[in-house]
Amino acid sequence: MNQRIRKVVVVIAVVGLSLAGCSKGAETNGQPITGEQMSDGIAKAPSKAEQLVDRGMAALEQGDVAKALADVDEALRLEPESARALGARARVYLKQGEAEKALRDADRALALDGKSAEAWLTGGEALQARNGWSPSVPYLSNALVLDPENATAYGARGKAYLEIGEWEKSIADYTEALKRAPAVELYVQRGTAYFYAGNMLAAKWDLDMAVRQKPRTAADMTLRGRLHLSLGDPEKAAADFTAALEMDEKHYPARLGRAYAYFDLGEKAKAREDALLLGGAEIPQDLRGEANRIILRIDQGLVPPK
Repeated sequence: MNQRIRKVVVVIAVVGLSLAGCSKGAETNGQPITGEQMSDGIAKAPSKAEQLVDRGMAALEQGDVAKALADVDEALRLEPESARALGARARVYLKQGEAEKALRDADRALALDGKSAEAWLTGGEALQARNGWSPSVPYLSNALVLDPENATAYGARGKAYLEIGEWEKSIADYTEALKRAPAVELYVQRGTAYFYAGNMLAAKWDLDMAVRQKPRTAADMTLRGRLHLSLGDPEKAAADFTAALEMDEKHYPARLGRAYAYFDLGEKAKAREDALLLGGAEIPQDLRGEANRIILRIDQGLVPPK
């Protein structure tokens, strides 16, 4: 038998054995595997709806909200009861600032699949967008039960606790978020929680970290200025408030803070000038009231309260 014929015979023999095995049924532990079991071991190709969701979420990450919404809407047309597609559309609505629609879709997704950490997170964030700080906590807690490493959920729950005055819980959640995904905004928020909890040194450390790591914003500089005032350093406070006003001359809390700082430094003329600039009708009433108290205390020669 020549070499070519030998190869053909070998191939036929191998194929024959394979076909024979299939006809008898493959076995594991002596038991035949059914066709259904064999198909379970093969990854199913994503459906058209799932592909549209994937494409929509990619578009959302790139900032193309209109494209993202079109894709997830089409996915839901194909599969109206897709929990994943509903959760994805909730994310899109949240990005658009439509908190009511986002919460509706998140709740619908959770009714279909209560184990979706992403849907719990989206629902919590949608509630926060409506100032529903306390109601958002159970949503975010559920998200963390399902996904204990979710830094975004820790940060969002930390924000909720901050808004409802539970400083220690807020600090704990921000700390967990920072362990998993350090971010400047998290330092700012934890610094704020430390500030209200009365831990000024920790608050100052966080705000210093935040200010060093990103372009300074008027709000960040104002908060750090308030910390300097509370720590008894009006000179540094005045510098921070001035930096804030250079970024945004209409950042009225910075002007009020600088009035206090100038007065503590004995620069009463500058303190009065800043306070008088807060007397306009466009200034929030609480800030106008504070400015008037500063002027009164300047006239009386008293030290303004911090």
